Amino acid sequence: MVFFLHLTTAREQRWSLVALMFTVVIIVLLVGLSLWIMYYVHYNMLGL
Repeated sequence: MVFFLHLTTAREQRWSLVALMFTVVIIVLLVGLSLWIMYYVHYNMLGL
C-alpha cells in the first residue's frame, strides 16, 4: 500500500476548519432543537 504525503496549504486548512465548525453547529442545532421539541411536547401532553 502506498501512502501519499499530502501537504495542506493554509487555505485548505481554513476551509477544513470552516466545514468542521459548520458541521458541529448543525449537529448541535439538530440535537438541541430535537430535545427542546421533545420536552415541549412532553410538557403539553401532561396537561399542566
